[in-house]
Amino acid sequence: MDDLIPIYSVLLGTAPMFVACIVGMAMAGVYWSRARKPAVLVLVACTLQILLIIAQSVMSGWCLPHLMHEGTFSTTQVFITAWAVVSSLLHAIALGLMIWAAFSGRRQAAPTLR
Repeated sequence: MDDLIPIYSVLLGTAPMFVACIVGMAMAGVYWSRARKPAVLVLVACTLQILLIIAQSVMSGWCLPHLMHEGTFSTTQVFITAWAVVSSLLHAIALGLMIWAAFSGRRQAAPTLR
């Protein structure tokens, strides 16, 4: 149980993002009937963000300390770099889904007369 305390402290630091994702998922459920495609995109993006928050907490609070204690410096450095690249890519995908959701399902604006 003592090994999980660092994970909880990292999760506490990401609580605002976690709450925002839960609110986003709830709003996707509310707007599901009116805007299905944006709701699905927001739901997928928020789910991905929550999974990344949990994975980041486990990596920072449990895996990295254990790897630093038991592994070599080069192994730890490669692992940190690989995790940074993968998590950054997944965060970019989640943000891209949010941007796609914001602009999908919009009708083309009528041209304005001058």
